[in-house]
Order: sequence, then structure tokens, then C-alpha cells
Amino acid sequence: MVGVMWLWSHHGGFRFDLVRRLERFISFRNKSQFEREAHRLAQRAAEAVIEQRTKYSSVEDAANAIFNAVAHSTDIGTLYDAAVAAGVCGDVDRTMEFFARIAVEPQRTAREQALAADAAVLAKDAADPAVFRLAIEHRVLESRRELRLPAVSDLHLATELLAEPDDSCAG
Repeated sequence: MVGVMWLWSHHGGFRFDLVRRLERFISFRNKSQFEREAHRLAQRAAEAVIEQRTKYSSVEDAANAIFNAVAHSTDIGTLYDAAVAAGVCGDVDRTMEFFARIAVEPQRTAREQALAADAAVLAKDAADPAVFRLAIEHRVLESRRELRLPAVSDLHLATELLAEPDDSCAG
């Protein structure tokens, strides 16, 4: 499986926000067969990671994918991601719409409760795109630190996250 994790909604550990299974389960028959299969699967996973990085090479690409996923969703995680993506793109009205939808959805799990609480905090900053983006930047940096990922200065998306919002996140 290969997936994407939006680091702005980190609430403990690694998890996938978008995920796809590349291939079906491979059974162990013998060491030689399994080594060949493991090598082939690792190669396929590496290729898929590169595909994902290309597919989501900008904040706008990620936002548009999230906006497509949220069209008919009531999932709090998807709504939260859509609100944050809209906010990062400077779309205050859309951000507030998604936060409002979160507020009326039942929160069944601890993660949903945490996201709903975080959404209420972020909604207070949503009217000012610069303040909102700064809040998201801090969440991303903190997630990277907690997950022991490379410093954000090493990544090409950092400059986009810190850039001024524009209207290319039309979704």
C-alpha cells in the first residue's frame, strides 16, 4: 500500500489520508520466491511514491484532490482536510463552510473529536489567511518533528506552503 499523509492533521503516529493498494497479498512459499516478490513489491512501491509526489507536487494539486474527495463526504477527517486546504489557498468562505459542516457531524471516535476541536480553534483564525497559514505551518512543522521527518527546509512544498495564497486552488 502507498499513501499520502497531510501533516496538518497529525494526531499521533503515521496514517494515510489517501491510500491505495498496489497489489494483492503475496504468500510465502519459499525464501527465493519471497525475496523476488519482496524486491519487486519494493520497486513498485518506490515507483508509486514518485507518482504520488508528482501528482501532489503543489498545494493546489493536493487541495484539488481533497476538494474532489469531499464533494459528498460527511467524514470529519476529509472535511477537516478540505477546510485546511481551502484556508491555505486563501478561500475563507469555503474554509468556514467546511468547518461548519464539521460542527454538525457526529464525532464517533477520539480522532474525530480531536479534529472537531482543532477545527473550532482554526476557525477563529480563518478570516485572516496569513494568520491561518501560519497556524497550519506550525502544525506541519510540529508533525514533522514528532514523526522524525526531514526538516521542512529540505522539501519543495515548504516554499509553496509559505507563499502567498492565490486563486489557483479552484477545485
